[in-house]
Amino acid sequence: TTFVAALLGITFSFVQPNSYQVSTPIQNGKQSVFLSYTSLNDLLKDKGLLFDSEKNSNGYSFNSVAVFEMFVAEFNDYEEMINVLSDNYFVKQSIEDLDETDKRRALINFAKSFALKPPSKNGENWLLSFEWHDNLEGARLLDDAIQQTLINTQKTTKDNIDHLASSVDMRNSFELDKVRNDLSIIKLNQVDRDKKQIQYLMEQ
Repeated sequence: TTFVAALLGITFSFVQPNSYQVSTPIQNGKQSVFLSYTSLNDLLKDKGLLFDSEKNSNGYSFNSVAVFEMFVAEFNDYEEMINVLSDNYFVKQSIEDLDETDKRRALINFAKSFALKPPSKNGENWLLSFEWHDNLEGARLLDDAIQQTLINTQKTTKDNIDHLASSVDMRNSFELDKVRNDLSIIKLNQVDRDKKQIQYLMEQ
């Protein structure tokens, strides 16, 4: 009985696929890194475009918290992980016989093995964890996904800044046109008053 149990255990250990659970803490960057954005945030505040959870939920803000939230949103949409996994040999072999819909579904399931979880009640850091059959390969996939996520976060930040610059330029242009119109009206009114004053003096 002992021999048979040992044999079954050894056989099961060889048949059972390898699975590694790896985790690492993730936290947002230090606020000092974003000091160069101070003038931008001041401009947003001056223009009424600064993010405020109560007063202006559609606004923008460029600080460690805002950029980290963009990173989390990018990572959690699975697109970066799917792009990385679609080039992986093991994944390609696993889904090669599936149609396009099932391939997409399988890639999403693979991507869900890489999860970014919020801090626990007593914790401070987010937890990035994944389950994969090869720990070194999983670590490489994770690194590639993080790099792609950072690139996309940087692109999103740049696009937001460009959009804001266009919005501010447009608003400044409108304000300048308004000032010009106001000056034109003031000038016309002054000319009209001057004419009336001249007419009055001539009559006198």
